Amino acid sequence: YMRGLFDKLKAFERQFVYVSNAANHDLEVFHEMARKHGGLVIDRQPNYYDLRTVFSRVDVLISSRLHSSILSLCEGTPVVTIEPSVFKLTGIFAPLPYPIPTKKLNTEGWSDQVADAVKEILSDKARISAEGTEGLNRQVEIIRAAYEQMYGLLDEESPTASERPL
Repeated sequence: YMRGLFDKLKAFERQFVYVSNAANHDLEVFHEMARKHGGLVIDRQPNYYDLRTVFSRVDVLISSRLHSSILSLCEGTPVVTIEPSVFKLTGIFAPLPYPIPTKKLNTEGWSDQVADAVKEILSDKARISAEGTEGLNRQVEIIRAAYEQMYGLLDEESPTASERPL
């Protein structure tokens, strides 16, 4: 099923870069994909700054990893999320709202859906990036408001707003 996806993605004439925030799980698969389809494998466990640098330089990220997907959006790079089995990515990205819905792995036509999403991103990257950033900012404000309510339950010796982590 992956071959069909790569054949479709090659039509966009972009280099594949394989990188993961969980390299110990992904490197073997990445080397196999690069052998079959070409591209560059980041052959080590990148740190936070390495990931942000890579994500800032790519046109689009295709990912089944939550943290990589969020970091990509933080860099203004749109992401096509692929849900391998559970609802984690769908559960995070649907409320943003993010304009590119999460694709379900192994459903009928999933590789066409991923390729169509990449095409949409490449044709309107600025808008999709802006919507992703706006969605993330809304979620940060929701989280901040929830923390403020929790801090409000503490006594008067609680940290001031400027001392709080969010």
